[in-house]
Amino acid sequence: MALFNAGGTSFWFEGDPPITRNQQDFLYVVLHEIVHGLGFASGWEDYMNDQPKALTPEILITGKDPSEQFKFNGFLESAFDRYLIHIPTGKKISALTGDINKFQKEVGIIFENDIDFVTKFRNSPQYKIAEEMMSYSITPNVLGFLPRGTTKAIESVVLET
Repeated sequence: MALFNAGGTSFWFEGDPPITRNQQDFLYVVLHEIVHGLGFASGWEDYMNDQPKALTPEILITGKDPSEQFKFNGFLESAFDRYLIHIPTGKKISALTGDINKFQKEVGIIFENDIDFVTKFRNSPQYKIAEEMMSYSITPNVLGFLPRGTTKAIESVVLET
């Protein structure tokens, strides 16, 4: 049994009249959540721009509302992300996570709000790394999944984005 807490969401089910603009395909939602549950999901996303320009791992903050003061606790990759590689060089993407986490010298820095955070991050050397990751994500045959026990880029599963 599963519980979906999407209050106010109108789901569309197979056999219903044609799906409308304000409905969500229930099968798609279920499969999407199963993918997350199995760990086949990356945390790399553009959390700062309306139009994607730079990817970072999930941003960890302490605070209820990012429009108010909050504590930045770093960038966190998912379990799936630990197996990502840059195929042309064989470099693990986890190394980029480590480099991006050099944005602040220590965990727990306080930012006035999300605008303060984004402004400072965009002006940091780490933002260039996030832009580089965006470039990787839109270039065919550049990102791969390297299964446990394998070490060579040639053994990776190419990720199509």
